[in-house]
Amino acid sequence: MAGTENRGGAAPPAKEEELHPHPFEDQLAGIADGISRLPHRRLKEVVDTDKAPAALGPYSQAIQANNLLFVSGVLGLAPETGDFVSDFVEDQTVQVMKNMGEILKAGGADYSSVVKTTIMLADLGDFQKVNEIYGKYFPSCPPARSTYQVAALPKNAKVEIECIAALPKAY
Repeated sequence: MAGTENRGGAAPPAKEEELHPHPFEDQLAGIADGISRLPHRRLKEVVDTDKAPAALGPYSQAIQANNLLFVSGVLGLAPETGDFVSDFVEDQTVQVMKNMGEILKAGGADYSSVVKTTIMLADLGDFQKVNEIYGKYFPSCPPARSTYQVAALPKNAKVEIECIAALPKAY
């Protein structure tokens, strides 16, 4: 090809990245090499049970990581049908808590392990109704909690609850 030949026998000028390699390149390669030699222990494990409704999208019912269980938002759907148990917020709340209990159990936890919940309501006017039912599942040492009214919930649900539970340390 014309214009690309090296006429004087000298090496072509180096590219900028060859003159100044990334300052952490060797360290990053060493870290990656070290990680590949670690025992194969997953940083997170998927928790899945057929005793609760399947996830409605590309997410897991729960993830276990570092002695914590992160339960995705749970709706008041019947696991057998995938339909709401009723259109009433009270019935949906009871079913949400049942579904959450099954997911917690599948992940090695229970209601007493829950350290944080987030409740999402389609109508904040339902707060007291939901609160009465929710409180029955946490009679002592209730978890930290946030409650929000949201513009809409999946499948036009009345309530959705997610939680984080602490798991016993594995020694």
